[in-house]
Amino acid sequence: MKSHRAHSFVRLAVAACAAAATFSAMPVIAQHVPGVKGSLDAVTVLPTGPAASSAAATQPTVIPAGHPQIMKDATPPTAALHGDMGAAKTGALRVVVSQGTKLGPPIGKDSARVELLSQGVAIKTYLTQVDDKGIIELHDLPLDVPFQPVITIVHDGAEQQRVGAVMHKYQPAIEFDMPVYEITTQKPAWTIGLRDIETQVVTAQGGGTDLYVRFTDMIGGFNPEGRAWTGESVGGVRQTLAIALPAEAVNVQFGPGMAEAGPKVVNHTVIRGKTMLPGSTEYMIAYDVPVKAGRARVTFTAPADTSLFALYVPGEWTVEKTEGLEGASAGGTHATGKSQLLKAKVVKAGELLSVEFSGIKPPPPPATKPAEADHTTDLHLPIPSGKK
Repeated sequence: MKSHRAHSFVRLAVAACAAAATFSAMPVIAQHVPGVKGSLDAVTVLPTGPAASSAAATQPTVIPAGHPQIMKDATPPTAALHGDMGAAKTGALRVVVSQGTKLGPPIGKDSARVELLSQGVAIKTYLTQVDDKGIIELHDLPLDVPFQPVITIVHDGAEQQRVGAVMHKYQPAIEFDMPVYEITTQKPAWTIGLRDIETQVVTAQGGGTDLYVRFTDMIGGFNPEGRAWTGESVGGVRQTLAIALPAEAVNVQFGPGMAEAGPKVVNHTVIRGKTMLPGSTEYMIAYDVPVKAGRARVTFTAPADTSLFALYVPGEWTVEKTEGLEGASAGGTHATGKSQLLKAKVVKAGELLSVEFSGIKPPPPPATKPAEADHTTDLHLPIPSGKK
């Protein structure tokens, strides 16, 4: 490589970072905890599809520490975080591609697409291919705004994706591994280790008085097969994941595992059509359910067999009745925040879980900035004795 092309690549230590970027799963289901595939801090898709609503709420979704955020304008103040570190003008990306299927053929010159996504918008797209050494390498990437690279490789006739870490002027070069797999049309016995749903109250767009409960639905799945599943055709639509939305859900938003995969809402169901890779997977969506007279009712449908379903709600809400759920003590940050936990173990695919709340009140007004002090150069000190 030419010297002027030399970059200090940041190697992604996936195993070491997993605890900071994945679901806080219990040890008994640790085998289902998703690996790090990019946090999508810079990638958010806002309301889309027929479930979007003009009355939908606009507040950012608040997710406990350790979960990827799904919010608008989530660009971090990178200059403030990196002090006096020099800002790079352009970036560089290296993806090391390998064969993930046991006894699979050597990797060839597969075609590839690299999209730089920021706030759900592809700011630049590169069409390239895997080289003879199994590497995709790009230079001179624009760093005017933070983005995450979404790598799409067509292998064995199917698109396979991986999301890289956020890139910006203070992290201009990254490198990560991307195994690709031979495909299968046979549906795998994939399961969900943990389905974690967080709730918060939001208000209507434009300062209206209507209230909504926002549900941030995080699914940690596991595909035990060694091949990539291309999905099944349902009603003429190919899908690898279908999440039925609650009856009154509006303002659907997409996070990790969904945002980069071109999801859509069909018949009030979120459909993900991209290939499901082997091993751990992570999918996140958010949606709003209207509050009527301080009450809300919602029913969840299990998209696959689930080891643990966990729904966290504010402690001040009253749980009127539930179906298939039981109360339990919340731990960690949830206990600190006095959240209530409603859970279910060993939930079968298609099983329904329902809950009805009351006592839902508007969120507190946003914090106001403190009044600026009346700064002056007059110290107002007493005059020393003997002096005038």
